[in-house]
Amino acid sequence: MSATDKRYESMDRYEQTRRKLLTDVVDYTEEGTLRQGFMRDFLNFLKDLDFDLVKDGEDFYALFTRDMERKVDFSLDWPLATVVSGSKIQLLINPISFLFLKEREARALMKHEVMHLILDHHTREQTLSSRYSKLAINLAMDVAVNQYIKFLPPFAQKLTSVNGRLGLDLNFNETLEHYTAEIDRALAQNPRVPEQLKKETGVDYRRIHDVWKRGNDFKKEISKEKLEAMLRDATKAKIPEEMTSLIKPEGKPKLAWGDALRRAVTSMPAGRRKTVTRRNRRQPHRLDLKGELRDFVPEIIVAIDVSASIEDQDIRHYLTEVLGITSNYRRTIRVIECDDQVRADYRIASVFDIRPASDRRGGTAFSPVFELLSRQGGQQGFLIYFTDGQGEKTLTVKPRHQTLWVVTGKSLSLDKPYGQVVYLHETKVQDTSSSGLEAMRDLLHEWAR
Repeated sequence: MSATDKRYESMDRYEQTRRKLLTDVVDYTEEGTLRQGFMRDFLNFLKDLDFDLVKDGEDFYALFTRDMERKVDFSLDWPLATVVSGSKIQLLINPISFLFLKEREARALMKHEVMHLILDHHTREQTLSSRYSKLAINLAMDVAVNQYIKFLPPFAQKLTSVNGRLGLDLNFNETLEHYTAEIDRALAQNPRVPEQLKKETGVDYRRIHDVWKRGNDFKKEISKEKLEAMLRDATKAKIPEEMTSLIKPEGKPKLAWGDALRRAVTSMPAGRRKTVTRRNRRQPHRLDLKGELRDFVPEIIVAIDVSASIEDQDIRHYLTEVLGITSNYRRTIRVIECDDQVRADYRIASVFDIRPASDRRGGTAFSPVFELLSRQGGQQGFLIYFTDGQGEKTLTVKPRHQTLWVVTGKSLSLDKPYGQVVYLHETKVQDTSSSGLEAMRDLLHEWAR
């Protein structure tokens, strides 16, 4: 049997089971009683859907959701929903609406829920709720993920449908916060839209994510650890194209980070590594034993200016450059977000670890990052500071790290930056490094070996 025949066999099996279970839920809505054994059969039906995802090469989603507790909930306003509570993540399913979906539509909504989790919408929705309407936030969250998913059911709101309904010109791959602000402004000018949308789709978009409040524990560390563990498990499979597109900003890095690191990074010892180019010091006559070399692997620290003067497009530039670094570097990267004080400090090992930028609050000060690093001491590394360039003129602490300033504006306000300055939008480069690159060639040569 060919692969195509097997695929159609899978679809036929899905359809046969779906129609049988759909008859059960129709009887339930009319008579109020549910066939004995329905719950067992329905949950097995969901397991078969996971199995088909794996067979068709979409095992990322099956792996991601396999540790979720699956529960039937006939009260849901949407076919699927996720609830985060402590170390438990529940996948709730409403059989009435779910069983009306074709197989590819059911798969699309599974992807939809996974993307909400990975993009931290459960937390970001809470932050936005104090400034914008529930409808604007819900539409923005769905637009933010649905633009990457094919074969969604007709009632799902996409970028084109929201643009047409509200007379907007929202672009692909914008931030959730940008979508929310624009949709909220348009809704204020079109007060009839909520009821029109409900009438046309049969879905009250003001309520579709209300179920998230049942958990409301997403900010707790145990919830984050659980989600990170699920994500690590899922990334053992091939990462889907739509997931890569969703988290990776458009465009290529503007700087050749691999070359920049090899040329400019201050090497530091990080243990020793085996090599066939050196004899074993303890038994030099044993040619079958490998010798050792000092392993020069610098720590990479990325500081991001998240002050009020930085625009969303600049943040996207920063993320593009960070992704350029992660693709060329073999160790974890430390990320520090700062405006006039340090707002976040975490590590990333892949693009999936990059978090949404912190709320932009105040002015710009570069010194808090250097003060933090000075207090912590430790080994020296390589610091890359992304900024629009507007801050204080003098640092309160002399940097202990080799520093590269990546500036989106026209100039850097510091009189003495203690490092190299690169302008993203120009070819202008200033090199005020006191150590110079020549003195590092021998170390870098050994590191490259």
